[in-house]
Amino acid sequence: MSSSTTGTVALTPPSQGTYQGVVAFQDRSSNGTNNITGNGNLNIKGTIYTPGGTVAVTANNRDTSSGGVPKDAIGSQIITNSISVAGAGSFSVAGGSGTPVRLIQLLE
Repeated sequence: MSSSTTGTVALTPPSQGTYQGVVAFQDRSSNGTNNITGNGNLNIKGTIYTPGGTVAVTANNRDTSSGGVPKDAIGSQIITNSISVAGAGSFSVAGGSGTPVRLIQLLE
């Protein structure tokens, strides 16, 4: 997966079926890098599932909503082997209404 924007992009997962709630799925045996660059108004809802790969996030947008939340929102949870974050902006990993608080942790 590769996503880079300077405009508005919204990705929403299916609401039913086998991949309900999953916006991006990468085979467990793949170790590829998934690049996500937010320079505008990027809104990715749902789970990003790349257990053998890497998610590389570059956040360059410093704009926030009226509530102070970064305008670039990336998934409700990210399941990956490794993650790298860079850039001069900010982003959020936002759960939906009723979503439990998720802890960032290493599982082996």
